[in-house]
Amino acid sequence: MSLRLMFHPERAAGALNIVTDNDSFFMTVTINKLDEKVDGLLRHAEDANYVDEMTFEDKNGNRLPWYKLSIGSKTVLNVYYNPEICFSQVECNREACANLKNLTQGCITPGFLYDLDGDDKCDVIVDDDQSRHYTQLSRIHSGSGIMYNKGIVSIDLSYGFNIIKNLTIQDKEFLLQGLKCYEDAPIVKHICTKLDYTRFLQMSAAEDVKNTIFFLDRFALFGNQEVIGKCRDLKQSVVLLECTGFVDSTYIMPRANVKIEHDGKVIRLASK
Repeated sequence: MSLRLMFHPERAAGALNIVTDNDSFFMTVTINKLDEKVDGLLRHAEDANYVDEMTFEDKNGNRLPWYKLSIGSKTVLNVYYNPEICFSQVECNREACANLKNLTQGCITPGFLYDLDGDDKCDVIVDDDQSRHYTQLSRIHSGSGIMYNKGIVSIDLSYGFNIIKNLTIQDKEFLLQGLKCYEDAPIVKHICTKLDYTRFLQMSAAEDVKNTIFFLDRFALFGNQEVIGKCRDLKQSVVLLECTGFVDSTYIMPRANVKIEHDGKVIRLASK
């Protein structure tokens, strides 16, 4: 078996039941299935070891009731012990996503995984597509990158949804100045007004041009879940979302190892 990552739940091979309340599900269903297989599944969080149906031993040697587990850890165990059900990982932190990476069964959406082990190993199938079976985490997000240079600005992006968060005023300024360097290049589309966002949502598949970089600016004003859905479904374009505050990226897959460089200064894009 493999862990199923449902980036697009609507593409599931069959009917998909998605659980969003992981706490309640754990306390009513999963808690009754726990056994010694728990050991090692939560090593990046509580590192819980099974004691009995009532308690676990944490990494500090303390014995605690199962309800004391974090929501992220409860989600990991929900996924492992109920492979026929799909679980939302909205409440999973970095450590929980690292534990999910090591599962070889279960189903999660949208499928954020972290490699705190540093081994790049996984066993996952994306969107129930057998041709998208991965044993290396880095391969899930890989693709033909875009490296574009003009003047003193260079952009190195991977296909997918690249996120910049919390830019300083200076960073924002030289990023926008950099965009001006690309004005005559069809590779770049700067989306920063309400009209631009409306046109972006109306864009047909034929206009989904290969090697186009969409800079979504002022997302806090004009972005919405529909925009995120549109970006998520882009097949060949690279999307850069720039925002100065929180953005709900529950349903998007950020890409790592991406940078924008201006005269030697680098802005690194942050994964969720």
